[in-house]
Amino acid sequence: METLRSTYPYRNIDKDYKEQHKTIRYLEFTTSNICNQSCAMCGPQFSSKWVSIERANKDSIRNTYYPASNYVMPDSSIQQIIEVLPGLEHLIIKGGEPFADENNLKILKELNRVNDTCSVKILSNCSNVTDSMLKILKERVKMRTPIKLIASIDGINDLYYWIRSTEFNATLETLERIYSATKVSININITVSLYNVHSIL
Repeated sequence: METLRSTYPYRNIDKDYKEQHKTIRYLEFTTSNICNQSCAMCGPQFSSKWVSIERANKDSIRNTYYPASNYVMPDSSIQQIIEVLPGLEHLIIKGGEPFADENNLKILKELNRVNDTCSVKILSNCSNVTDSMLKILKERVKMRTPIKLIASIDGINDLYYWIRSTEFNATLETLERIYSATKVSININITVSLYNVHSIL
């Protein structure tokens, strides 16, 4: 057995792998549950709006077993993300609502500074976006690196409002602002549920 080990050409495979893959190349994260919507199919784990609703509804069974609370990633964890940005090849940002959390702006700004090849995917409700975030996205597009925006939209007009709790026209305006600034095609992601299934079919 020892002879086989000594002659096997990949006997140092563990060492070789660690040398070649010593940096994180794929990262997917959620910096908080900060969100400006209280979607019908969501809850406090992913939406701070739902936290206030659950806290107001003291008789909620879910609130009894899973007390609603706001969550924001600590600064030390944000710093850990920033430290691995130079070696990343793929970055996915989720929420909460990514455009509502300033930490995502901070991370993307740093990514633009240290890594111009990493692909970026952002899953957002696209109901609101700041000028600062638009500027960062526009800078990213100028680097000619892959960027993918996915907008969660489950209906239109009154159905959208009922499911997502914000005005549909405001989301349309935000989508237009994002496209006007970045010229990036925005993919629509539909969560099929009891609330919209008959409208989709």
